[in-house]
Amino acid sequence: MRLIAVVAVVLGILLAFGYPAWVDLRPSGEIAHYSLQPTPGAATGPTLDLKNSDAPLAIILEIESIRSSDEMPASLDPNANFSLVLYQDEAELQAQSLQFVFVNPSDRKALDPGQTRQRKPFLVLDPVPAGRFRIEVRRTDDGALPLASATLIIHRNYQPADDRIAPAGFVLLVVGGIGFVLARRRKPQTVEPHPPRENKWGR
Repeated sequence: MRLIAVVAVVLGILLAFGYPAWVDLRPSGEIAHYSLQPTPGAATGPTLDLKNSDAPLAIILEIESIRSSDEMPASLDPNANFSLVLYQDEAELQAQSLQFVFVNPSDRKALDPGQTRQRKPFLVLDPVPAGRFRIEVRRTDDGALPLASATLIIHRNYQPADDRIAPAGFVLLVVGGIGFVLARRRKPQTVEPHPPRENKWGR
């Protein structure tokens, strides 16, 4: 029992802390960063040449709010909406929309107090047809949520992190810790010694 608990704790540490560290430190496949218009207005975006070997290719949008999520008044719309149109050789290939939410809409509590930056993938291309591509990104909401910046990130050979692994690691940590404590509290059964056998017949 104790050995199983120790294995669960070690595995939980690897999943809860080792996996996020590996995601952050693994070699980056980012092609470039492009600054976009953080307020509603004309569509902006880069033109770039892509190859088949870039697949899977991710187009990621990162925005930063001027106000932290725990400072937003109830009258402020906490959402920022963007649209993306991808052109290949001036022909529209894909269109996608993306929404960033900074508070829980049910009770308007901050999803992550103090958080001002969020990053989400706009779309992932796999396979990638070789050619010249033009990306147009536009903010489509009314602009009530002030943004400090909006950055488009192009990432080749994209491998998204699995959001289920770290929570599973914390669950294993809790289960393994409880099992270890219970195993230590379990007392071994004492075996009472048998009294010496009397000589029935004597001398």
